[in-house]
Amino acid sequence: MSVILFDRGDKDRTYYLNLWHWHTIVEAVRRLKIIPEPRAIDLHVSFIGAGLTGEEAGEVAAALRASIIPTLAHEERLLLDGSKTAAPADGVLDHVDPLKCYSTDAAALEGFAEFCDSCDGFNVC
Repeated sequence: MSVILFDRGDKDRTYYLNLWHWHTIVEAVRRLKIIPEPRAIDLHVSFIGAGLTGEEAGEVAAALRASIIPTLAHEERLLLDGSKTAAPADGVLDHVDPLKCYSTDAAALEGFAEFCDSCDGFNVC
């Protein structure tokens, strides 16, 4: 499954992320405290009109590049709780602790930051 971000300035421009990456990115954004916490939490839920303005998206991109992306080594993944691991994602759902499946990496974070820099804000679908 994936999340689709729709550019508010260009209805034909979208950005896709899988749910494992997206929820981890949202939690990273929430911890950065750039946008109010309730709005950050709403980014987890598709189709409720959640999203960021163009200004907020730019601030998020800058903060990710300043605070998170440079801290991840090439082989590391950022986990949902903000911790890091060098263990590769094995693609196996952990039924005991499914939250362990959520992670993202520097490439996904940078791709999201690039979208944020170039959009007029976005809505989550």
